[in-house]
Amino acid sequence: MVGLIYYKQGKFQGTVVCFILGLGSLVAWNSMLTVGDYYYNLFPKYHPSRVLTIIYQPFALGTMAILTYNESKINTRKRNLIGYSLFSISTLLVLVLDLATSGKGGIGPYTGLCALSACFGVADALVQGGMVGDLSLMCPEFIQSFFGGLAASGALASGLRLLTKWGFEKSHNGLRKGTMLFFAIATLFEFLCVILYAMYFPKLSIVKYYRSKAALEGSKTVSADLAAAGIHNEINLQVGFDAKQQERLSNKQLLLQNIDYATDLFLIYVLTLSIFPGFLYENTGSHKLGTWYPLVLIAMYNVLDLISRYTPLIKCLKLESRKGLLIAVLLRFLLIPAFYFTAKYGDQGWMILLVSFLGLTNGHLTVCVITKAPKGYKGPEQNALGNLLVLFLLLGIFSGVCLDWLWLIGKSEACNQGKFKAIAICFVLGIGSLVSWNSMLTIGDYYYILFPKYHPARVLTLVYQPFAIGTMIIMAYYESKINTRIRNLAGFALFFVSTFLVLVVDLATSGKGGIGPYIGICVLAACFGIADAQVEGGMVGDLCFMCPEFIQSYLAGLAASGALISLLRILTKVAFEKSNNGLRKGAILFLAISTFIELVCIVLYAICFTKLPIVKYYRSKAALEGSKTVSADLAAAGIRTKTDDEGPEQNALGNLLVLCLLSGICAGAVLDWLWIIGKGSF
Repeated sequence: MVGLIYYKQGKFQGTVVCFILGLGSLVAWNSMLTVGDYYYNLFPKYHPSRVLTIIYQPFALGTMAILTYNESKINTRKRNLIGYSLFSISTLLVLVLDLATSGKGGIGPYTGLCALSACFGVADALVQGGMVGDLSLMCPEFIQSFFGGLAASGALASGLRLLTKWGFEKSHNGLRKGTMLFFAIATLFEFLCVILYAMYFPKLSIVKYYRSKAALEGSKTVSADLAAAGIHNEINLQVGFDAKQQERLSNKQLLLQNIDYATDLFLIYVLTLSIFPGFLYENTGSHKLGTWYPLVLIAMYNVLDLISRYTPLIKCLKLESRKGLLIAVLLRFLLIPAFYFTAKYGDQGWMILLVSFLGLTNGHLTVCVITKAPKGYKGPEQNALGNLLVLFLLLGIFSGVCLDWLWLIGKSEACNQGKFKAIAICFVLGIGSLVSWNSMLTIGDYYYILFPKYHPARVLTLVYQPFAIGTMIIMAYYESKINTRIRNLAGFALFFVSTFLVLVVDLATSGKGGIGPYIGICVLAACFGIADAQVEGGMVGDLCFMCPEFIQSYLAGLAASGALISLLRILTKVAFEKSNNGLRKGAILFLAISTFIELVCIVLYAICFTKLPIVKYYRSKAALEGSKTVSADLAAAGIRTKTDDEGPEQNALGNLLVLCLLSGICAGAVLDWLWIIGKGSF
């Protein structure tokens, strides 16, 4: 009988071996994924990273389902050795296949590669389920180290791939040479795992102790491992002495008791595999890193995944609450829209950051679940639960791989350079198109103190609207002859000057009321109306012939100007509420901020927006269709074009729609006076 004195002997060695065995459990498959750049070069039309993954997963999931159902009858030692051997042989055959075909593409080599991918799936189910089940009945450090090895396999594969790519980049056929060396190293790792698991791991004292303990609790799966360690009849006699020791919960009971943990693992890997690796190879666009870009993304994911497997060792970071784990797992799904918009509009830095966070949360949550779940169960139950959890993990991977194909829906190669920046600028320009007018309306509390008898909110609106609609009618009528660039710049400049003059009027009169300052404010409200017609009509007309996201962002900016101004007004009012003459100080600061925003809009429209590649593309297209309104913008971007005599409809329609919009606003402003009927103060 192995006594308690062996409880901690060989623990460090066991932890190291578990790490290497975890590394060997995925290094072969990660090798195939990490050389995706080579396979995309050989099989450009076959989506290799997605197809190989979707072939791999059904074999892994199907094999795992069968093994989980029969886990109590299966010899764990033979299962794991067969798995590692299959990994070793399959990795070697990938190398042989490429050498035999001299690195040529085609359907034949691709079919062979798919068959080997299926073998990797079978081997993964044999090894990962067997090892997790086996280690679940030992100390938590072993299973955590094994999962650390799983993550390290990706980091190691990425590191080796970057080195081999760099080492052979400038040599003839360098991509293939690097891949060959890479697979040779992966084959060596798999062979090392066979040796370690067969000869070294079973003979460690701490491993003997836990397996003997599991046998005493009724486990039949450890008999071959105990025999390999030289422990035979004594355990069998003690196991037969008390039949009650062999009573255990069924797989169904275990699953029902741990359904939340199983769901956690399923959802973790649904999300991860719906993004990694297919999305990273095919949906992240072209960036400055060129062919290195997907390799860097894969490497960042793998490195952060590895690091996060050990973050639960920090007690304050380890999640042990079952509800807390489920909430954290569900919150990860916010990464889907984050990846979508970053891939569509963001730069490579943001994508690298998101991929790093994906890896960080994947590893941390996996270890938190897998180390917490088996606690409190007997050896045979822990083995069974380990297999069940791996089954749900693989089910999540398979579902994620299938969902990963949805990223291809609607994928196009349209010109998108600078799209994200253009959307952001359109939003800011939308804010600037109404921020001045909204400023005047929002400090209504201040104007009602200065001009209590003059109904400032209603009068200023009624003055503003006729000038806006009148100017818009003229602009809409002559829109095909008007230089849009000059129109918009004049509008933003008028907004800037008028907002600044509102500030000057207040400072010049020391915040005193009276008919003089009120007339001045009304004149500036009329200027706002003219500026609004110039800017809003010009911008909508200009953006109508670009992508829909631009005009949507611009209109959102119009709405945001009101929200931003209200928030700023509340903040300035709170800040100065208790000070002397606080209402006026808040209003002045408020108008100063609005003036600055208008100045920013002038700079953005005059310098930044015009030079964005996607804006040049749409304006050049409009010019070729006959537009004369974009000539100055194209000239500012350094593009000269010849146009026909026809005017494009989109710009004209945009102006007409804004005219109708302003007509509605004007009518509403007039009808607003009806509320005063019957009020004695009027």
